[in-house]
Amino acid sequence: MSGFVAVLRRDGAAADRALLGRLGAPLRDVQPDAYAVWHHGPVGMVHAFLSTRDGAVQGPHARGRLRLAGDIRLDDRARLAKSIRDAGVSVLNVDDDDALVLAAYAAWGEAAFARLHGEYAFALWDGDHRRLLCVRDGMGVRPLFYADLGAAFICANHLDAVRAHPGVSSALHDAALVSFLRWGWNVDVHRSAFADIRRLEAGHHLRVPEYGHTGHEMRHWNFPAPPPLRLRDEREYVEGYREVLAAAVKDRLRQPTLSIQLSGGLDSTSLAATAHRVAPAVAVKGFTYAATSLFDDREGVIAAEAARCIGIEHALDETPWRPLAYLDDPSFRTPEPIDDTDYPHTLTSLARMAAHSRVLFVGDDGDSLFAPPGVGLMAHEWGHWETWRRALAYVVAERRLPVLGWHLRDRLRGRPIERVYDPPPAWIRRDVLDRTGPQDFVEPPAHPTRPGTKWLLGAYWQTGQEADSFAYVRLPLEWRWPLLDTRVIEYVLSIPPIPWCQQKLLVRKAFAQELPAIVLARPKTVLPPLPPIVAERWVAAGRPGLRALDGPVDAYVDAGRLRSIFKEGSREAVADAWSSLHLARWMMNAGDHRQVETIDSLFENKEASDDACHRTLGTEDRR
Repeated sequence: MSGFVAVLRRDGAAADRALLGRLGAPLRDVQPDAYAVWHHGPVGMVHAFLSTRDGAVQGPHARGRLRLAGDIRLDDRARLAKSIRDAGVSVLNVDDDDALVLAAYAAWGEAAFARLHGEYAFALWDGDHRRLLCVRDGMGVRPLFYADLGAAFICANHLDAVRAHPGVSSALHDAALVSFLRWGWNVDVHRSAFADIRRLEAGHHLRVPEYGHTGHEMRHWNFPAPPPLRLRDEREYVEGYREVLAAAVKDRLRQPTLSIQLSGGLDSTSLAATAHRVAPAVAVKGFTYAATSLFDDREGVIAAEAARCIGIEHALDETPWRPLAYLDDPSFRTPEPIDDTDYPHTLTSLARMAAHSRVLFVGDDGDSLFAPPGVGLMAHEWGHWETWRRALAYVVAERRLPVLGWHLRDRLRGRPIERVYDPPPAWIRRDVLDRTGPQDFVEPPAHPTRPGTKWLLGAYWQTGQEADSFAYVRLPLEWRWPLLDTRVIEYVLSIPPIPWCQQKLLVRKAFAQELPAIVLARPKTVLPPLPPIVAERWVAAGRPGLRALDGPVDAYVDAGRLRSIFKEGSREAVADAWSSLHLARWMMNAGDHRQVETIDSLFENKEASDDACHRTLGTEDRR
């Protein structure tokens, strides 16, 4: 995952080389293969390159008077390249994703962004129209932050790179912190933990002219709503899924090794089997964490059997859980607060994966993708006769009811269908709530035919993905989500939910010959309530982290009431209040971000494998 930062001076001044070095300094955490800086007139860019695929080259990239710096991985490149050529624009290297983006922009302008499939965040300077464009992929897999200071505009995929600008204040955004205290993440997809810094929403781009006001964020990507796919032979649905998943996996396998987070479920194991099938020369290794120190966890046993059946290497981690131990570590720091009970172990596990490969496959989020609608929604799309015919056939074949969507159990028990949220906890200061409001969780808008997929678009999903970025883990590791490939999403949303989305029947049928029976027959596994179990371990460990309550977090919480909860409260109450400790630890180091390195120290001790990749480009606008 490469790092980038772009600056546009809007006051008539030229971009400053020393300032670019200061902003680019935090990007060293990615341990990139090379750095490069370009600046001309009011605009400047830094690109910290991490090579994770064949064909990728050092940026910033150029095409005529266009300049591009970003973190880009495209899908379906051959189709895109053909469309560009059909539009009369040359494509020199189909394997160079950054060059494809520049060629697409040369062909269609801003309309090109809707044609890009993949995972990306980038800044593009259009020298002819004198504007900077900030663009983010539809699923929000790659983060993009920006600050508009009036006289200067800064954007980057690392929050600390934006914060390093001397004009960006360290003032906190109170509403984001209240949201974290309540939910463990920021419910506002547009805001960060800092008042001056915003997030670019997924599937949007921002046009920033050299002069005048910054434009509004504009949507270029919409969640797919494909028409129903009606096939005569039911077996064609299974083969179709295998083909589209194989294409998604193959597009993400342009390197000799692959790590994969391997559970005992269908999603990750099906990705491992597909990777081994479509790229047998790639050394695939599965990594599994089994929480055997907390409960009787068979995840490692099942994952090991799946790896053996597929024919890939496997590593099992059963390290005991050390809840909140990192809170007593004064060196601990993340760009924004993070809700991870055993974060040091997370980093250790990821380091093992990065040692095997710079690319990591993740099976999220097949549960949301395959979440079936009720029969009413399906009937609206597929017709009543087709829906009930399929429902009856499913009952006969599988001896179970499909998801009806009538909430019968809730009605019989007298429970409301809509989720009712608890009020804010009493330990959040009332004056803070009066100032910010309670920051209630707002569910993302539901898809018209597959409401379960809404969780792929919400703040919770994007927050989780950002916590996996190099800004947090500081490892040369790029995460990839094949199940979020646009082609996979469109296919799954086009097939009949009965029977194929019931209990992920499509996946079970598609991999019946490649996965062991223990995986194929396994129902959806619900973890036991871990917070109370972990809370008990935390109390036994001496309640680490309580000293953080003596810090600046007392501006947001009632520290005395929290101490009483942590001393005498129930295990559930203790676990619910942990977000205060996470925030307290973060706030103690939140201001420790200013990097003052010059561009020369940025390059210090970095060996240049290619002078052209490692040099600082001059102020001449090279074409």
